[in-house]
Amino acid sequence: MRLAAYIFAIAVYLTVTIPSLRTIVTPADVDTRGDRIEAMQILAAGNSIMMITLGAILVFQVSRLIHLVLYLTWFVFRVAKSTHAGQRLES
Repeated sequence: MRLAAYIFAIAVYLTVTIPSLRTIVTPADVDTRGDRIEAMQILAAGNSIMMITLGAILVFQVSRLIHLVLYLTWFVFRVAKSTHAGQRLES
């Protein structure tokens, strides 16, 4: 899922951001002021889409980290419990 989100963000960057920036920075002779304003609006929308996508990637990373911490906590308590039970049997 994360790989798909990365690829989507890169695709948005390549297909939306770069052409919009070209229109804004170095407009062609046929580009009017309205075209440049529209390019800025499209650029803003593309940036919002990329921000949401990359935010989702961060959520996936955090959820994976939380899952790992919970598993390690469970494992440590299980080992401690079995070690404690083994010490009681030896006593």
